[in-house]
Amino acid sequence: MKKHLLLSSIVFLLTFFCSCTKNKSLLDRSTNLHEFSINEAKSWFSQNIQKVEPANNRIVGIENFKPDWEKAINTEDDNYLIVECPIKFNQTPGFLVSNTVSNEKSNKLINGKTILLILKNKKSKYVQSSFMHIFSDKAVTEFSTYSRKGKDFCGVVFFTRLNGQFINGWIYKDGKIIKKSNNKVNQIASREGPEEECSNVTTNWYTRTCFYYLDGTSDCTPWIYTGSTTQNYCLGSGTGGYPTDVYNESSESSLNVDCKSFAYTKTSTANWQEAGLNNIRLKWVWAAGSNSGMVKELYINHIVFGLPTKYADGTTLTPGKAATITAQLIDYVKGEVYYEFRNSPYYPSNEEIITFFRNAMHAAMIIKGGTAGMTGTGSPAIIFKNEERSNWTNPYDCN
Repeated sequence: MKKHLLLSSIVFLLTFFCSCTKNKSLLDRSTNLHEFSINEAKSWFSQNIQKVEPANNRIVGIENFKPDWEKAINTEDDNYLIVECPIKFNQTPGFLVSNTVSNEKSNKLINGKTILLILKNKKSKYVQSSFMHIFSDKAVTEFSTYSRKGKDFCGVVFFTRLNGQFINGWIYKDGKIIKKSNNKVNQIASREGPEEECSNVTTNWYTRTCFYYLDGTSDCTPWIYTGSTTQNYCLGSGTGGYPTDVYNESSESSLNVDCKSFAYTKTSTANWQEAGLNNIRLKWVWAAGSNSGMVKELYINHIVFGLPTKYADGTTLTPGKAATITAQLIDYVKGEVYYEFRNSPYYPSNEEIITFFRNAMHAAMIIKGGTAGMTGTGSPAIIFKNEERSNWTNPYDCN
């Protein structure tokens, strides 16, 4: 009898422990969501996202949109805290995904749901934005979200930057992933049939204008074909989510520019401070053509960054805050370079990459009221330092 009581007690304790552990895990994930609020995502978006220009002039309709923050929701996966936000477009995008160019008979199958994602990396705290596009073979997308596709979902989920540039994608059948993008270009599709290991998949893009009424109804114009993009997909499974980081295949994924790399000093009697930086490192895996898999690494020297000491609204920009802003923007521009060149059909020269980086860096600094160039004011007070990169502590903690 005592033996049975002892076994029963052990079973009860194990059951109780597992139940508490499971509930604690769920509680932890729920608590995590509060670390990145919808208001934070909205503020980040308004400060960092300006006019969006399509990456491909044939893919139009994505550049004019308005997030509906009132309907935004929080979610997460193993790598990101995510704010998922519906969008209203001036020209609503739609898709037809197949291995052939679209034709008039297929127009009734055009559908799509595009959602704005603001993603905060749990490890690096880096924030970025993306579109999640959902195409359903059954033309049913309204119930699909980042975390939920439905057990019967058949179709394609793919992610792009806000300018339409492809990032990654997943093909579903009966709610399960059967293929994933391999992010290589110029692939020759196999001709062995529908279940080949790899094949090229064409996404045909459309737009239409919709008019929404107060009673909840709407009217839309016919779909207009605007262009096509092609990606290579191979058999495989996965998470179905956004890549691990903006630098996914790069060693940059675990290291960020440390704000301690900058020594901002006031360089004139005007409202201005500057800092110089050398040895800015760019490194990634080149993912296209016969050179696929080659590592590209180079260093950029002598960039002078400038920011005001006080904004027009009265906000003071201390040297530490200026350093934090600059470090974050450099990480962002490194991502711009990575996505610009990693799928290039030719091996880019160092000069081309450096020019792109300098121009993108200046454009990013302008958004914050600053500059980035070769000389700045030319003041002898400008202090140059070498780029420091870290992941041991928060690299953006110089405020």
